[in-house]
Amino acid sequence: MRKSYKPIYDTITDEFEIHFELSFGESHEAVIEAFCDQQIQLALFDTYTYGEVRKKCHNLVEILAIRVKKGSTTYSGIFVRKGNHLNTLKDLTGKSIAFGNQYSTSAFNLPVSMLIEAGINPVNDFEHIFVTGSHSASIEALITRSVIAAGAGFDVWLQARVLTQNHFAAKIFISDWCSLKTHLKN
Repeated sequence: MRKSYKPIYDTITDEFEIHFELSFGESHEAVIEAFCDQQIQLALFDTYTYGEVRKKCHNLVEILAIRVKKGSTTYSGIFVRKGNHLNTLKDLTGKSIAFGNQYSTSAFNLPVSMLIEAGINPVNDFEHIFVTGSHSASIEALITRSVIAAGAGFDVWLQARVLTQNHFAAKIFISDWCSLKTHLKN
């Protein structure tokens, strides 16, 4: 991650002579708290988290820049282990599910949105809901059979497949199949 963002901060330093100490928070909540307590002056937030920061920090946050990338898309899905005989999202009713951090677009907000769109009430229709705090913890809960389904970003699922030498196979429920095909081609 450091490799991804360092060029952005180096460019700002070169152009404006503003120097940064680049660090990464342990969680979305830690970064929000540090920002509100003015321990940090600049942070990269996704759209949803930006809205939460504005509320929590009493509108003391301003947008400095918006990242725009041609074809940029957030890829998210709800994953279930193969062999569970679950064919639709509705089949998850009464089962257990793991989500990542509540501030994560791809590990929480998009999967919850998919469930609502499928007519599932995420609060009432599951036997157990686990908010694990991260994409990887949700996928780990799925791999270890602690849950029947997990919401996460595709990049974390792909990493899990590599780490388990492709022994971890999952069905994926998504709302836009074209996005997945594009993602898997890259």
